[in-house]
Amino acid sequence: MLNPFFFKLFLFLKLPMAFLAGLKLKELIDEHSVVLIKYKYLNKNPFGSIYFACLSMEGELASGMLAASIANKSKPKLSMLI
Repeated sequence: MLNPFFFKLFLFLKLPMAFLAGLKLKELIDEHSVVLIKYKYLNKNPFGSIYFACLSMEGELASGMLAASIANKSKPKLSMLI
């Protein structure tokens, strides 16, 4: 998932709003994950700060990618139901 092309393809196919918001997965290890969000027109509210919904989407993606990577590495295989 750290490959930018495959991550953008994943976002485009599964999470189109995250693709439009410009989320990037910077780091993914067993202890933590880092997701960045661009400060651009679609993410700004009229007061000049980032919408809370965009920040929440970023947090959900960070925790979801961490859970998915741990579930993918586990033996026996786990199914992740969200």
